[in-house]
Amino acid sequence: MKAKIFLFALAFAGMTYSAQAQVATKSIKGTQRVQQARIHQGIKEGDLTRREAKHLYREQVRVQRAKVNARRDGVVTPVEKMQVRRMQKQASRNITRQRND
Repeated sequence: MKAKIFLFALAFAGMTYSAQAQVATKSIKGTQRVQQARIHQGIKEGDLTRREAKHLYREQVRVQRAKVNARRDGVVTPVEKMQVRRMQKQASRNITRQRND
């Protein structure tokens, strides 16, 4: 009986850590979708060249990799979240700069 309770508690703890990682990166995912839409819109409107768009999409891939690495252990620490957010802010600035040059 004690073994069942222990295993249940262990499984519950694992799900909790996983859920925390998902919640912490949910808003990051939304930001990334918006940025990709801005890049696509820039291509459509002719504000971005193929080369500029390729560079911006690569930057989005780097942000995605950083997010995956942050979630790898199941817990996104405040420092990891801050690093990903900083990368996203820089990517947003780059999108704006490239669309308006």
